Amino acid sequence: MPSSLHQAIVELLREHLSLIPRVLDRVGVPLPSHATTHVADVRSTFSEVAPAEYAADLVVDVGSSDRLSLIVEVQLRHDPDKAGSWPIYVAHRWQQTGRPVLLVVVTLDRATERRCRRPIVLMPPYAGSPGMVLTPTVLGPSNVPLIVDRAESQAHPELALLSTVVHGRDARRVVPIAEATLEALEMRGDLDRGRLWIDLMLAALAPPAAAALEAGDDPDIRLHQRDLSTPGRRSGGARRSSR
Repeated sequence: MPSSLHQAIVELLREHLSLIPRVLDRVGVPLPSHATTHVADVRSTFSEVAPAEYAADLVVDVGSSDRLSLIVEVQLRHDPDKAGSWPIYVAHRWQQTGRPVLLVVVTLDRATERRCRRPIVLMPPYAGSPGMVLTPTVLGPSNVPLIVDRAESQAHPELALLSTVVHGRDARRVVPIAEATLEALEMRGDLDRGRLWIDLMLAALAPPAAAALEAGDDPDIRLHQRDLSTPGRRSGGARRSSR
């Protein structure tokens, strides 16, 4: 069952549909023209004639005339069963649209990132056939940009938040990213949104990094701590867990 941390990341990506295309563009993945400006959320459940139902975390169509579908999956840990469901997502979306489909996996630690990069061999080369392989495009600590520049964080706060979440387990590097993200949240002046984002940040950060932020002088963090001390408030937050 997906954890609340997993679900909070999915909701961040759904709320900002251009976020994944922008990160893919920054890591050098070729995308259609206007991929970051022409985006559309797509129903992510793929039903078969059989009663089984498969639900991707997010399906996004990007581009204008040369559209591309992105199947976006958030993986907090390696799940070998995904090798069976991810090809179904890709095949169903391709059958529905006839357009190219890219499988994108978002990870938060390098071990999961490495495991998810492994090609899924649907059929090895056999009797002259080249075989069939699905290779995920993986975003994780090795390639998601570190957003430490204050100006960039303020211009793209959702990208700064994703950077904080993805690099959250690297206690040494993530604190300046998180501080830049907090400054961006303060500039937005959206207190309710800021509290939700801070909750997500603290859930994703490694304990030493979370402790460093919580021990600091940032008023947003202190206010958030007071809110969390209210009975029942923490249960609604994004808890650290695995999918």
